[in-house]
Amino acid sequence: MTVKHEITDRPVEDLSKAALVAEWNEAYEQLQSGTALDRDSVWDRRRELWTEMRNRTDAEPPECPECGGDRWKQSMGGPKHCSDCGLALGEDHAELIQAIDSYWSSVQAAEVVSTDGGQTVDENGTVRADSVEDVSEHTNSETCSYDCEDEADYDVTMRRNSREATFPACHSCAVDNGVRPGDWDV
Repeated sequence: MTVKHEITDRPVEDLSKAALVAEWNEAYEQLQSGTALDRDSVWDRRRELWTEMRNRTDAEPPECPECGGDRWKQSMGGPKHCSDCGLALGEDHAELIQAIDSYWSSVQAAEVVSTDGGQTVDENGTVRADSVEDVSEHTNSETCSYDCEDEADYDVTMRRNSREATFPACHSCAVDNGVRPGDWDV
């Protein structure tokens, strides 16, 4: 069974950063694959998710050397462009391109505060599946480690900073907390 994160209409303010990232990735996949049923509404939702993700990021985007703007865009396979003045970045802008990529990676990173006992946890002590290595349909645990009191459905194995941890999760919590499409195939 393949499990996909769904695009929702939940208020973005109520979503964890990991859930924002998971839903944003699903919207991106639907737009790129052409499977979005309503392309405009999926595009709008993706934009709303990105804005909230960006607002929760401490990193600052690099400035355009031509106009000082800090909004960047890129078409699939094309060069990065300044959204304000249209400057297209090429080989002579390698450092700036790397800085933009780093910023975009920061925006897409799920909020991780520390690692506790091999498990990545957020500021509330909730285990997050930020970097999923494997999801198994079989679990030896009876309850979800997200403290939702539901029955655990899966063992989620994740890697972070060369550490590996496996924890039980119910289906809803695993999806809501960052297990992205492609992470599952159980």
